[in-house]
Amino acid sequence: MKDLITIFNYSPDNKRKEILHNLIVKLQSIRDEFDILVVSHSPISDISMGLVDYFYYDSNNELISDFDLTNKFWFRDSEFVVNSSLVYPISTHLAIYSLLYYTFNFSFHRGYKKIHFIEFDINLEDINLINKVNEDLNDNDTVLFHGDNEWALGVYFASTLNGFNAERFKYDRESILKQLTQSDSRMTERVTPVILCKDRKVKYRSVYEINKSDSQLNDEHKNSDLRWVVPVVVQHTNEVNFFIYNEIGNNHIVDLFVDNQHWFFNINNGPGIWNLTHIGDLNEINEILIFVDKKMVNKINFNDKNRDTFKINNSLIYLNNEN
Repeated sequence: MKDLITIFNYSPDNKRKEILHNLIVKLQSIRDEFDILVVSHSPISDISMGLVDYFYYDSNNELISDFDLTNKFWFRDSEFVVNSSLVYPISTHLAIYSLLYYTFNFSFHRGYKKIHFIEFDINLEDINLINKVNEDLNDNDTVLFHGDNEWALGVYFASTLNGFNAERFKYDRESILKQLTQSDSRMTERVTPVILCKDRKVKYRSVYEINKSDSQLNDEHKNSDLRWVVPVVVQHTNEVNFFIYNEIGNNHIVDLFVDNQHWFFNINNGPGIWNLTHIGDLNEINEILIFVDKKMVNKINFNDKNRDTFKINNSLIYLNNEN
């Protein structure tokens, strides 16, 4: 029996559909050893459909925007620490996991013993890597790829179903969200190993085996854009500051609208430079709009129910005030 390659896909535009199609074409050379399943939150082209064995479409691409559920990031300076859940204000964790759990169930139902999980935009340099990982699964339950920071990356991982109990085949939304809140960073890359590694034999490979320069072709979490444009609340106060950190050093224009007030920032002062601007009292702010290079990147609405959650997850802590 063949083993299974599952492609996680979200390609709502022609650019991403082409990336998906090119990957599927590349995989044709190993079709004698592997079947291909595309699990997707968007339709795919008829041409691509004809080159795979199975296609599953879930129209419910549920995204998370709660302040206490989105990815959490930190910035530390000699004077202060910034905690923010708004660097990437939308989390795709539930959307990804709905496809992951479907794949678990499909693989069990069809009797597949080895399953490879790859993202549609993987920049796979050598197709033979899949065969090498498949051999790893002869002696291991899970194969993960990690980067320089030792984090397991979601662009490619592989697993057997060995040792999976009934809970591993059940998509439980509330349980998944609870598990997410228990992660320090609330990132899928930190949660998935909990599922795939507990009480299982694991082998780690370097992400540079996927590609020596860049493992993804359409990575929306790259740092080329200005992401650190976030409001934060000074610890133990209601004072809201707007924090900008130009990590890469590209030139940008930032427009900030706080209710009826407008701030303009011309970011052209090189990499590693930050800016902190007082913009008001949290209890008096109802809406914040943030534009980078004339494109809106975040819209934040406050009410009595979410202000405290915002404060907890988006804070500015001055180090000389620490107890």
